[in-house]
Amino acid sequence: MKTITLNAQKREATGRGSSRRLRNEGQIPAVVYGKSGVSGLTVDAVAFRELYLEVRGTATFIDLNIEDSTVKTIIKDIQLDALTRKFLHVDFNEVDDNTVMTVEVPVRTTGTAFGVKTEGGILDVAVKNVTIRCKPAHLPSSIDVDITELKKGDFVHRKQLPALEGVKYVGDPASVILGVTSAS
Repeated sequence: MKTITLNAQKREATGRGSSRRLRNEGQIPAVVYGKSGVSGLTVDAVAFRELYLEVRGTATFIDLNIEDSTVKTIIKDIQLDALTRKFLHVDFNEVDDNTVMTVEVPVRTTGTAFGVKTEGGILDVAVKNVTIRCKPAHLPSSIDVDITELKKGDFVHRKQLPALEGVKYVGDPASVILGVTSAS
């Protein structure tokens, strides 16, 4: 599992006005949730954008360097401005290496489905992320699904996702993740 480092500073002031001032100064308001409580932070907007471009679409650990300490985290939520696509706020979850965590991991497909290539079907991805439970040491960056054998009318259900060491899928085993459907 990949780990990336990001510098952060503690922040005392909260609220709409304070957050607006931080954004105007090139900072993003952030919060880290963890065993020690909730901490308000700021991160550099340019540094976070570079980090996000590198890790988007994967589950990646981020070591937050907060003044004199380092906290191992994972991104929980990101708020973007709908028009400018600038980051408004970031939520991080603190990660404890000995505790089972529940996270969403992206589903990635490999190959081209037979039903798409030769039968004129369309790959319909019903779920882009699946929820899993695991310890941080077993966290996959993504769930890779080989779709080369899927024919038109075939579906992949949660119970058919690849078995990974230390990983338990959360949710209805019969729920559809993706499938090849008719074009019309």
